Amino acid sequence: MISRDTTNTRAFIEAAVFCRKLVQNNQALKYYEQAIALAPKNKYARIQYITLLLSLEKYQEALKESYLMIETDSSATILHLQAQCFEGMKQILPAIDCYYKIQEKYASDYLSAAKLSILCVTNSFMIKPLK
Repeated sequence: MISRDTTNTRAFIEAAVFCRKLVQNNQALKYYEQAIALAPKNKYARIQYITLLLSLEKYQEALKESYLMIETDSSATILHLQAQCFEGMKQILPAIDCYYKIQEKYASDYLSAAKLSILCVTNSFMIKPLK
C-alpha cells in the first residue's frame, strides 16, 4: 500500500504499528518519521513515536519531540511523556516539575500525583502542597 501511495499518513502509521508488533522497532521509527513528515500536526503519530523512543531508551530524542509537541499541546499526556524522558535521563527535578504542572492543570490526574510523591520520597525532597 505504501509503495503505491507515499502520501498516505495513515498507511505509514499502520505500517509502524505492524512493525512494532513484530518487534521491528527501527523500521517502526522510520514509518512514524515518514508519517510525521507528511502530517506534522498528527498528534497520534507523534505520541506513538515518542512512546516508541522512550521504550527504546532514546530519551534525548523523545524529549526533543515532546518539546515540539508541547508548543501546541500542553495536555497531561504530553507532560507525562516529557516527565518520562527526564526520568529516563535521571533528571529528577525537571520530571518533578512536569508532574507539578500536570497537577496544577489537572488536579484529578492521580497518576501524576503518585509519580510526584514517589519521586519526592525516593529522592528525599520535600513536597510542596498542591492546591
